[in-house]
Amino acid sequence: MTHLRGPLATPGQSILFGIPVLLIGLAVCAAGGVSGAQSAGDLARMQHATGSIVREDKIGTIYKPVVEFTTAAGLQVTFTDSTGSGSPAYKPGDTVDVVYAPGQPQGARIYSLPVIALQLGLPFLCGGFFLISGGMMIYGGIARRRQSSPA
Repeated sequence: MTHLRGPLATPGQSILFGIPVLLIGLAVCAAGGVSGAQSAGDLARMQHATGSIVREDKIGTIYKPVVEFTTAAGLQVTFTDSTGSGSPAYKPGDTVDVVYAPGQPQGARIYSLPVIALQLGLPFLCGGFFLISGGMMIYGGIARRRQSSPA
């Protein structure tokens, strides 16, 4: 029989450590679900417009697009998007979809499905990692406990 050494040397330690890891995963996934529901509700209430890239500002090592669009009320708005990339993603004159709250067009952002999917999916990826890790620790501890107990 192999003797395990290290921080999770006994089955009981593995199970006891796995439970909080599993609970962290559940909490992160739940928070992601709540955040996703709020984001979906916010998105449903937002106005959509077509914007035009004016330029990309380099802030440190990140390029952020500067967008100009006209609201449904006819107000011309220019904003710098909150997301950026390590290299220019747009050229001046490119058109983009813009979303904004009806009373706050200055808070507009580029409507990008990949960015929204990442923002919504990242908590589930992280939470899933913790769920799987915690589950594996608990399962491993239970399996080792069964192997070490007499039949």
